[in-house]
Amino acid sequence: MEVVIEGLRPNTQYEFAVRVNAGKSSSMWSMTAVNSTAPAPPSSAPRDLTIMQPIDGDPQTLILNWQPPKYANGDIEEYLVYYADRSDAPDKDWILDGVKGDHLSIKLTNLLPRQTYFFKVQARNIKGYGPLSPILQFVPGAPPPRLFQSTDIDLETSHLALFSTPAYLAFMVAIFVLLIMLLIAAVWYVRSKNIKKSTASGYMRGRKQLKNGKGPPDLWINHHSGGHQIHEPAI
Repeated sequence: MEVVIEGLRPNTQYEFAVRVNAGKSSSMWSMTAVNSTAPAPPSSAPRDLTIMQPIDGDPQTLILNWQPPKYANGDIEEYLVYYADRSDAPDKDWILDGVKGDHLSIKLTNLLPRQTYFFKVQARNIKGYGPLSPILQFVPGAPPPRLFQSTDIDLETSHLALFSTPAYLAFMVAIFVLLIMLLIAAVWYVRSKNIKKSTASGYMRGRKQLKNGKGPPDLWINHHSGGHQIHEPAI
């Protein structure tokens, strides 16, 4: 007797056992038999494509990583890595690199910095090629998203950036104008104080002051009248 069992997965090992059912009675299970289905081309694509930039920060280099297909349907013999500068480029315009089946990453060099690249990966086993992965887009040498940026701050660069902003320049101009106004106010205050002092001590323009603060004596005119001197103040 034989039976055809369908719906099994390729390249998968199964165990089989048989027993007899006769009415309400059943026999013991037979000894198990082990058999494997034949391989088939991968039925799913490589997954979880990610890109890392090298530690040395080379803007022309990147490292592409991926995970094997969920349903490889056999041992993966090779991964094919395609990349191009346009996602809609014809197949012949994609650059192709091959990676052994036991590797899950590739280092790509001589890329153009700030040039957008598109990547896709395909797996191959003994039976053929599987589907292509979704396309991944990346720009080598571009700064990482803000969420992942380093918190290190270049103090010199930040200071230069601060000093060159319009707001900073306007602030410095305002400070300069304020200092000039304060200087003018101080000069005016000192001069006003000196004028008040001079007025309080009896100073008038054209009149000399003695050291004791008194003015010169009035002029007197002497008239000789019979041996007596008559002093009249001069007008």
